[in-house]
Amino acid sequence: EDAAHPTIPNESTHPCLDEPVSEIEDDISPDLPKSDIDEQQAKQSLIREEGLGYWRILNDKLILRFLMSNFAVDGEVLYKLMCVSKAWYQFASWERIWKLFALKLSPGDFMYDVTWRQTAKNIKMRLDKEDMEREQGELYDDFPTERYDFDFRVEGFYSAYMFKKWYRSMQDLRSFEYETSGVPRVSRMTKQEFVDNYDRPRRPCIFTDIVPNWPSFNSWSPDQLVERFGDCVLKCAQYNIDRDRVKMTVAQYVHYMRNNNDDSPLYVFDSGFADRIPQLLEEYEIPEYFWVDYFSVFGPKRPPFRWVILGPQRSGTSFHVDPNGTGAWNALLHGRKRWAIYPPDIIPPGIRATVDKDGYIIDFKSPNMLKWYYEVYPTLPPYLRPIEIIQRKGDMIYVPPGWWHGIVNIDETVSCTQNFVNEQNLNLAVDFLYNQGEKRMLEFFQHRLQQITPEAYKYVKRKTKKLEMADRLRIVEEQEERIRNLEEQLLQCKRKNKEFGRTIATV
Repeated sequence: EDAAHPTIPNESTHPCLDEPVSEIEDDISPDLPKSDIDEQQAKQSLIREEGLGYWRILNDKLILRFLMSNFAVDGEVLYKLMCVSKAWYQFASWERIWKLFALKLSPGDFMYDVTWRQTAKNIKMRLDKEDMEREQGELYDDFPTERYDFDFRVEGFYSAYMFKKWYRSMQDLRSFEYETSGVPRVSRMTKQEFVDNYDRPRRPCIFTDIVPNWPSFNSWSPDQLVERFGDCVLKCAQYNIDRDRVKMTVAQYVHYMRNNNDDSPLYVFDSGFADRIPQLLEEYEIPEYFWVDYFSVFGPKRPPFRWVILGPQRSGTSFHVDPNGTGAWNALLHGRKRWAIYPPDIIPPGIRATVDKDGYIIDFKSPNMLKWYYEVYPTLPPYLRPIEIIQRKGDMIYVPPGWWHGIVNIDETVSCTQNFVNEQNLNLAVDFLYNQGEKRMLEFFQHRLQQITPEAYKYVKRKTKKLEMADRLRIVEEQEERIRNLEEQLLQCKRKNKEFGRTIATV
């Protein structure tokens, strides 16, 4: 249980320090004599103050944000900064910045090489070689790349902000297993039983007897995918600093997955896999419980709705609600995932959400899931903690519409997922499209339903009319409220004018 409920440790070794660091917020060990503490504080202050110059007035987070901007993410700029002082060396050599630079150079077609700094250097050498070949019109051997010694340490420098991210990147999550008893595991259930017990009341459940019958159950391990589709391209969920989607071959990604030390690793979340690797689509079946899917009437204009997902330890998805009022199922074919879920009426702690006056969430910001587990989760009282699930190979989780869910991978994982709209959540989908201003999409939806399923069309049409009527009433109420406010302001002006007149008469 201690391993499953993470906290920042009281003592852990930072890669930039010779001595262990005790508290996250305090970089001086309390066990040292006061004279030694004063000396250590003075040494740290000197390295930072003198090394940063005028930049010392900024905290570490702001300095790193500048370095991670498009202006500073440049190998030449970073190398020059590393030569300025010990403090600048620490900031400019941070792996996250070199990750951004490597992905800026090449958002795809690269092989991760121990660290992002070495990877960036390899990419740069390859691009320079290709430029030379184009200019000279002849082929050259690969340029030799010098290996770095990454054991260089700066004594007396410490950053709490950098330490927390480094600490998370070093965690082995194989013991990160904890599960509450709130979500039932079900099998051999009829379709009507699923509708009555889970779909209509919008309760999550875990199917245990569907995925083991798929052809993909024993053929989707990372090694098998490399063997079968090693040269095929998959898209990651992340973009580089120029907003280009990161793409890697299956072989390149699996190599990265097994060798990275990122606190927030690249995560394959590919909705276009069926076009590039159509065999994958043939190796799993949509369960009968989810055959009805009204959004299928969109055809090729349908928003993304199915994904193949690969990720290493520490990767995952932050808290979110599935879009467009859809429900979802998620089938795991390799590894383990830890899920944290909240019902629709509870916004997860640590999430900054903007809600309109009708209670609809307009926008929200959610931290990285591993960060949430280490910094928010330990502070929660029992009644605010999420329902937690450990998803194992062969488990399919049904996520009802509107439920918040976040996931962290505790092993290498391979899974597939799909969103749907059926009779039980059709009203939510219409609400979502209408309230998000997707009127054209809603009109097209009605048009297609009229051609294919007249009964669903009639329901959507009635629902849309109700929403339009509610909108008109709201507009009328707002106008009446505005008129009342103007009348009140006018009365106040008249009173003030009368008082002013009396004052003038008296004078």
